[in-house]
Amino acid sequence: MAELWRKGRVHPVRGDLTGYETMNDLGRWARRFDLPIREFYTSNAQYYFSFDTENFRENIAALYFDDTSVALHTDPYTDDDYEYFVQNGKNYQAWVARKRVVGLRHILYYADHDPASDLVTISRTPKDVWGH
Repeated sequence: MAELWRKGRVHPVRGDLTGYETMNDLGRWARRFDLPIREFYTSNAQYYFSFDTENFRENIAALYFDDTSVALHTDPYTDDDYEYFVQNGKNYQAWVARKRVVGLRHILYYADHDPASDLVTISRTPKDVWGH
């Protein structure tokens, strides 16, 4: 990540995850130039609202992810330290699209914890969990 930053390949964007413009503009821009978003990180912002909040689901769906894109999540409510989660971007979009998933904790419940690492992966899909 540090190397990407040094090379000017990291583009932080300040915006409202539940607003209309920022996320949609980001998705449109990425598609227009065929530049998939490879890493999407919101820190712990997703703990401050429900996925049912106006525009959020549509905003995530609007992002241009490819098969190598990842969504990175931070869980600040794990003991004394943060816990970090990595998930394929398209997998994240599939989870967020499900109306029964109203928050990040609903996704993190299905994460795979590797005791040898601080990184936790989310590879199961909603279809894996619910069968449809």
